[in-house]
Amino acid sequence: MASFKQLEKTVLHYISLSKNPTEGLAAFIMHSGNVRAARLAIRSLCSKNSYISNAIVGIARPKAVSCLGNSGNMPFFENPKCALLWSSLSFTLNGSLINSFLHTRSEYSHNYLLGNFETCLNILDKCQQSYGHSFWEIQNRISLLSRINGIECQKDYTKSLLSQWDECAPQAYIVNAYSTQCEKNISVNTYLHTLEANYNNFLSHSLPSFLCNYVRFRANGYFFDTSHCFSPEDISFFLFFEDKNSLIDRYVVFCDICVTVFAGEDTSLKELFVDFIQDILQYIDDPLLSNILYYYQNNCYPFHRSQSSEICDAYDLFIKASYNDCASKVSQLVKDGEMFFPLIELYAKCYSSSSSVPSLSSSTSPIYDIVCKLSTLYSRKGDLSEARSDLQKIALINANSTWAHILLTIVEKMDTFRVLPNTASRPNYYISVSLPNCIFDLSPAFLPYFLSTAPSEFTNCTATKLSVALKTHDLSSAASLDINPTLLKILEACILSETSPLSALSTIRSINTKVLSPRAQADIITLHIFACLNANLYAEALSKFVTCYNENNNYIHSELADIIFSKLKSGDPTVKGNILTPVLCSIYFNNTQRKDKDDVILTFCYDEYLESLGVSKPSEFLAKLPENVPDEYITMFLSDVCTLNVMDHSLALSSYDEVLQERITVCEKLIQRDPEHQSKYTDEMRRLTTLFLVHNAKRKVESGKIFIDTESIRGLITKEISESYKRYVEFRDNAIKEYVIQILNVAKSPFLPNNIVYTTSAPCSRQYTSMFIDIVKKIRDIFVADNKYGLDGCLSVRIRHGTLESQLRSCFERHKLITSKSIDGTYKKNESWDFANMPGKYSHEIDETFSHFSERVDTLILRLKKDYIQIQTEDRNPHGWFNFVVDGNLSSRIESMNADDTSFDTFEANILDTLLSITEDSLDLVRENLNKEIDGEFQDALKDLEAGIKKYCKNNPICSKLLGQIAQARTDISVELKNIAEWFRLTQPSCFSDYSLQLAIKTAIEIINYSSPACRLNLDYSHVDEQITMCAESLPHIVDIFKILFDNIIKHSGFSTTVCASMSAHVNDGILIIKVTNPVQPGYLDENRIRTVMEQLNNWESTGTTNREGGSGLPKIMKIISVGLHKQKKQVVINCSNNTFTATMELPVDGIIKCQL
Repeated sequence: MASFKQLEKTVLHYISLSKNPTEGLAAFIMHSGNVRAARLAIRSLCSKNSYISNAIVGIARPKAVSCLGNSGNMPFFENPKCALLWSSLSFTLNGSLINSFLHTRSEYSHNYLLGNFETCLNILDKCQQSYGHSFWEIQNRISLLSRINGIECQKDYTKSLLSQWDECAPQAYIVNAYSTQCEKNISVNTYLHTLEANYNNFLSHSLPSFLCNYVRFRANGYFFDTSHCFSPEDISFFLFFEDKNSLIDRYVVFCDICVTVFAGEDTSLKELFVDFIQDILQYIDDPLLSNILYYYQNNCYPFHRSQSSEICDAYDLFIKASYNDCASKVSQLVKDGEMFFPLIELYAKCYSSSSSVPSLSSSTSPIYDIVCKLSTLYSRKGDLSEARSDLQKIALINANSTWAHILLTIVEKMDTFRVLPNTASRPNYYISVSLPNCIFDLSPAFLPYFLSTAPSEFTNCTATKLSVALKTHDLSSAASLDINPTLLKILEACILSETSPLSALSTIRSINTKVLSPRAQADIITLHIFACLNANLYAEALSKFVTCYNENNNYIHSELADIIFSKLKSGDPTVKGNILTPVLCSIYFNNTQRKDKDDVILTFCYDEYLESLGVSKPSEFLAKLPENVPDEYITMFLSDVCTLNVMDHSLALSSYDEVLQERITVCEKLIQRDPEHQSKYTDEMRRLTTLFLVHNAKRKVESGKIFIDTESIRGLITKEISESYKRYVEFRDNAIKEYVIQILNVAKSPFLPNNIVYTTSAPCSRQYTSMFIDIVKKIRDIFVADNKYGLDGCLSVRIRHGTLESQLRSCFERHKLITSKSIDGTYKKNESWDFANMPGKYSHEIDETFSHFSERVDTLILRLKKDYIQIQTEDRNPHGWFNFVVDGNLSSRIESMNADDTSFDTFEANILDTLLSITEDSLDLVRENLNKEIDGEFQDALKDLEAGIKKYCKNNPICSKLLGQIAQARTDISVELKNIAEWFRLTQPSCFSDYSLQLAIKTAIEIINYSSPACRLNLDYSHVDEQITMCAESLPHIVDIFKILFDNIIKHSGFSTTVCASMSAHVNDGILIIKVTNPVQPGYLDENRIRTVMEQLNNWESTGTTNREGGSGLPKIMKIISVGLHKQKKQVVINCSNNTFTATMELPVDGIIKCQL
């Protein structure tokens, strides 16, 4: 006792030495070695001194919304044990308030599920009066207002709340998230994707990761992620931030953290929480915390349900197949106030098994909606995906209710399609273990103790006895029970399916499935398939599965596919040579969320089956088929297995054109075999033909990007050089004549000694040679640097502007190996790879390795653009690969081609031939350097990245996956450089064909989205006139225009993952009008920037912007229109208003449009 008193004095001593009680208590807690003793001492002092209690709790009931975020007193503790002690003290000191809240929450849930929304509003009003403002109340009110009065009313309420905080405050973000998740058009996936994008955006702007984790957690970002683990640091920060809110918010978040911790694998963290939960349960009656301790420690569990006997009766009625009576029992329990959510699940099973069950609630209530959608899942009739998504959305909107967690687990469990009860990835701590099916969550060793301590109404329950019999595989005990005979047969087959599968199959075949409910029929099919697998009857399992799938496509069994895969890899001939093996894989991958290597596995099955027939392509396999293969199997194989993706992964077809042609052939065969679906196959052939045209156009546009308009250049040379050449010829001829005369005059001189030979030179030879070099240089400059037709302009527009960098960077972005720069010029942290569990110094080293690699790649790309792919002349670009330096050798070479009587036309042709020859030589050099020198530098960079990763994380499980991505990037960059090298070839318009404007749009989208994997363009071009046919030679220019427009949208709209845009095109009075519109994030474009760009557009010839990179995209469009399309009368207008950017082009149709049908 003396030591306890001494401990109290120590607490008071710490307080006396501090500025305030909060600081003193914090100092004592941090220095206390005994948590339990410290807790007792502080709690004892709180009972005597209210100021100490107030120092811990702060404002338990915030009187204003603006107080949320400013209510608690907890300082930040690095040690989560200290934060847990502070939080648990605040709860236990206010146990009666929290118990009252738990009762209120239960009352609210009951009325909400029954659709008593006005009562719910009254409960929330009372809640606000009793417990102050809270996020719990705000989230429920937002959901409720959205349901009762619609989205506008909810948005108005949300707007009034947001005005209470700064727009950047975490509280504002959380409330706005609650509002967003209630919108009808926002799916769960969309909502989570938005949270993920915001999370990454916050991190990229250097917000602390713990704050990003907290707001994501508070916005229900981890609601569906049961595998997510919080670090001790996260827990400290979560409790610290949450302490600033109302007391009930702190408690709700504490419980959510507990669930996450105990669902994880960190035993030390669980042990840390156990003591605090045990202490809290002495003051607060919370079934959730009791369940957590029960599942973790297997302690005897206090049964919380007041009507557990009636609940057991309901389960007994269900297993007797008395579905109407069971539903009536549940309905009565609910009316009596027993809103125990597992009862709703039981009612939904009855609802799916019988069409005449009594009503549980009105058709406008949430519980009715939940029952209908659960029934869809149980019976596997209707749209399962929609039902599952709707239930997930209901759970998300009500994430702060315990029943929402139960609902989510029910949906998760049903994805496994098992007959016997099966747990999800973790125990559901929200469900009381007083239910009969809790037996399946118990360890066999603990089961006897549990039964010996459970109440008699539970152990005497038939459903409990049946669960025990199934758990222990005791068939005799199960047979002695008073249950439905058909159900007994099903359960008997269930037990035998593992120990004696042939006996199980015999039992299954004896069951008359026609009299069973849809849910029971689905269970029988599942059981039949698994029994076949256990008996090694794979062909029967496959046949049963596919037959049932054709009858009801909701029968998807992931376990079956996994077993088939393993048998296929082991070379089992019964699987390898079965047409249903690839068919099943196709069904499985097309109907589940599993997307890991699906095309690779499916292609493997496809190749193995064709190989077993001795063929390599689908078009060949019909002639080799055994006679007993049913037509429906052949149709499914051709339709669903022989797809573009699968055949493209197969090595049998060497090019994508071959793949497209093979699929078209497959569709032709399907039309013959399956005429009922002829329109479907005809539509696909039409799409494939378009895809073939797009792919062909892309290949033509991408191979050979260098076009030199020699006729236009010849015209410029004639205009600007002909007079100079004429003067040069006259000067040269006169100089030679004078030189001859001078020689003759000297020879006649009487003063010359006979024995001396004099030589003389033309006095003007150097001058006319200099004139010739000047002419050559001027022609060279026209050829390479003319603002309209020069080679450098072609390199800038078609290669250097965006395209080259995007294409090369995409090889590394696709594999998440590279990041972009922050505002301060440093590279952002690579968040794609989670090295959170790495030791701190190694984590930093890995970040440095990624940053160095990103910088190295960007530096090489910049060098390629700024130094190498440039025109080298006497005073510019000394490292340029296009060497057009005019020196003595070149001028002599050209001069030697000209005789004294060479005409200007001949001279002009000779020098153009020489310049074209230099161009060809330069292009050869570029291709060689890209495939050797540049590829080598990229490979060296990847090699160093790989070495760095191996050095710092070789034992990390993520390492192998990362190294695999690096290896793939090696191949990708080499292939990409080979593709880019093909750009550097001279091309002529004659290689193109007439095309539709939509084809050009699709080609540009294909190119842009390929080169920009991080942010994709989603373009709506439904308002582009399909009848517009363009002239062949305009294709590369039109595609380049669209590429520049689309590239600008991606780079300058402010969106990071997907940007939407719309496009329209039509002809009016001989003018082709093209309009592109896209949203822009606030602050990305302003009026001054628009004015500057419009000035560049109007003065593109004089500003010189078209031959440089950066900020020159739209002026380049003007150049393409003027020079490439030869349109002097054109109009390009841009505008940005209301965060929407619009670009409009008006072009005369003559010469570019073939026809408009």
